[in-house]
Amino acid sequence: MSRSQGRIADWRGLQAVRQPWTNESKAEALSTARAHANTARLSLPDNGPLVGELRSLEQSVLPSGRPKIAAPPGLHDDYATAFLALAAYLHSAPTISGSFSMVA
Repeated sequence: MSRSQGRIADWRGLQAVRQPWTNESKAEALSTARAHANTARLSLPDNGPLVGELRSLEQSVLPSGRPKIAAPPGLHDDYATAFLALAAYLHSAPTISGSFSMVA
């Protein structure tokens, strides 16, 4: 894969891939994660900060009609955003075997 196709780095066998992260893709990732969690295709790690951030996410519609997914003022959504990005990537990636852990 060339750099123009999205891969930006290889490090110890891991690839960093540039993915657009817009309001729409974040909303789609949240929807996908919810659907997979509801059908037991996705389970949350036992990670208090992550679970707390996911529970606190607020979804609204901007005046432009675009979706907005964010933590309430004063709270963070870094773990939630990373988890949703990973879930969205795994959902769209070719079949991957093995297990994945998210460690805070």
